[in-house]
Amino acid sequence: MTRHHHSLGLTMTWIGQLLKSHFLRILGNHDPAYIEAILNGDSLCALAISEPNVGAHPKHLSCNAVKQGESYVLNGEKAFVSHGPYADRFIVLAITEQTQARKHFSAFLVPANSTGLQRMPPQPVKGLQPSSHCNIVFTDCHIPAATLIGTAGQAFEEISLPMRTLEDSLMLAPIAGAMQAQLDYLAHASSASSKPFERNKMGVLLSLTESAKELGIIAASKLDQHEGIPDLTPLIIGFRSLVGQAQTMLFEFHDEYPGLRELAGDIQILNNIGRQATAARTASLCDRFLAEQRK
Repeated sequence: MTRHHHSLGLTMTWIGQLLKSHFLRILGNHDPAYIEAILNGDSLCALAISEPNVGAHPKHLSCNAVKQGESYVLNGEKAFVSHGPYADRFIVLAITEQTQARKHFSAFLVPANSTGLQRMPPQPVKGLQPSSHCNIVFTDCHIPAATLIGTAGQAFEEISLPMRTLEDSLMLAPIAGAMQAQLDYLAHASSASSKPFERNKMGVLLSLTESAKELGIIAASKLDQHEGIPDLTPLIIGFRSLVGQAQTMLFEFHDEYPGLRELAGDIQILNNIGRQATAARTASLCDRFLAEQRK
């Protein structure tokens, strides 16, 4: 798909909408017609987790929802909400309970036209078009209790954590598709040049790209084979290494073949997304390996 339309941002948007409809379905959303509207492309849903200056780290989030009778009152601000400027509903994670130092989050499906919800101006972002971002502010935003998604107090475990792994895993194959698009362009452009591209380098790039594509397919198939979400850290890390090698090789040709540059920018953005979470999983992988060696 990405290989043919050359837009990682479009593919990311499509996968993101599929994932949101997936979570709405498995977590017992009460509006199946809205899920159908997302899948038909008639509605756009946005996920609001991150907050200004703190990102998505649960210890630092402060947006809260206080229950009042048959409704909740939302207060706080969400930052860098993907598709926020045009979404008609938001999946919002907010604190509904706090015990000692631990915050418990719940998720709500909030209509964009809710009283007390304000969209801030869109934020200019380079790359990944047509993705768009903005902050949203909640000021005494009253929402019905029926907008609750999933288990109260468990939204971080039910949505945020699995979403990161699913996005990381399902975007591997599209990134490989963008790499294939780069090589398609390079083959056409170099054939018209007086200086054909070196065959050995092209062979290495084809090998790296094909290996990346296979890792993307394997990651997706492993998700299909498990009821839960498996730890795909080794595949993700291996994939990113292959992508890094290929983009390093291609970098020296950006001036000679400028069509490589735009796709390279999008590839780099996606290859770097979630690196902090991946680093934590990598450290855990190391700890398990060392523990096994000590047995």
